[in-house]
Amino acid sequence: MPDDTPESPSDEPEADSGQRAWDPRQVMRDRAAATRKQRDDSIAQLRESMDDEEILDEFGVNLDGIES
Repeated sequence: MPDDTPESPSDEPEADSGQRAWDPRQVMRDRAAATRKQRDDSIAQLRESMDDEEILDEFGVNLDGIES
């Protein structure tokens, strides 16, 4: 499975204000959003082959409690 999460900027120079040119919190938000999208896409793909009850019986996972 490919890693689609955005990479952290490398040693970028600091901005004129003395702050970093990139926001680590934004990097984490972007990575979290990419991970949620990948999770939701995987759930949708699984639901194409099994219904929620079969998934619960087979894997013991209630997908309604996972999805956002």
